[in-house]
Amino acid sequence: MLVEISAFLEAFAMDFLVLALQEITDGEVQDGQSDMIPIPKLDATLLLGKPRGCFRPVGLLIDDQVCTVSSKVKVGRSHLLTLLQFEGWEAHICMASIHFPHSHRPFEDFQAAVESLHADLQASVSRELPIVILGDFNVCLLQECCWGMG
Repeated sequence: MLVEISAFLEAFAMDFLVLALQEITDGEVQDGQSDMIPIPKLDATLLLGKPRGCFRPVGLLIDDQVCTVSSKVKVGRSHLLTLLQFEGWEAHICMASIHFPHSHRPFEDFQAAVESLHADLQASVSRELPIVILGDFNVCLLQECCWGMG
């Protein structure tokens, strides 16, 4: 499937440095664990993680030609994150892929996901690193709160 996604992007003269992926059905990874899977056809690496608060893994597809993974992957309640080093940049960048709980789940699940992400980002915040959060927040921005809170 990742090769098909890459071909689609190329057909429209689009490229990627990092793609955030949610609900990945390929790959064997257990709750709280992560894996780095090279994808030579794409000159890319898939960082795959199975957050305990998600039904399926989330991931970051990283273009190996311009970016390298410079830290271990951290798997939180509904996210994974790592530090990346982009070619030509001095600073590392903290990159996260999230898949927060849907609105039909208890609000406490959403709150726990936010608190877990916040805790895992603190090391990058204290080092004043740039942070990029990609993915599916599952929040309602243009209507009443999904959880009936306002």
